[in-house]
Amino acid sequence: MKKAVTRLLFGCLMFSLLLFTMLFTCGAQTPAMAASYLDIQDFCGEIYAYDCYGHRVDHEWFWQSPITIENPYFFPEIESIIFFPQVGKSYEYSRDRVHFFSLSKGMTISGIEDLIVQEVLSYNAVFVLEEDNLTIAVQQGGYLAEPPEAPVREGEVFLGWKEEGQDEIFDFETTPITQNYVFIPCY
Repeated sequence: MKKAVTRLLFGCLMFSLLLFTMLFTCGAQTPAMAASYLDIQDFCGEIYAYDCYGHRVDHEWFWQSPITIENPYFFPEIESIIFFPQVGKSYEYSRDRVHFFSLSKGMTISGIEDLIVQEVLSYNAVFVLEEDNLTIAVQQGGYLAEPPEAPVREGEVFLGWKEEGQDEIFDFETTPITQNYVFIPCY
């Protein structure tokens, strides 16, 4: 009888430990802790969701864009999402609806809470001038045929515009605009 009680207590303890591990290592959320939205609009490509153990999670709704979910805590098992955009498409993501970051092929984003994914249809080319900056919107993959005239500096010869942080002059005629750029004059 003592062995049976010991086994029963041991079994209950192991079950409790397993349940505790599953709840807290997989990042399960309660409705009170839930995020407010998941918003993926007009995504062309493949999206894969994984749980905390690296196993793929299949939800039929997840692969149809647009996806807008007000309470994603209904899917607490989703720990990360991997995006594979269609060739020629560019996307960006945000967690705060203010700061957006480029979404590259095969990029893994942890969690689905407060996540927005949207297609990038144009980029900004910002030219740093003496007094002000000039921002030109360029359609995705387009070319900037004529950059603005360079600011005049007495005694210096303007060589061209270079991307901030780069040493080479940017070739506007042959290089498509595929991201946001900041250009500074090179003398």
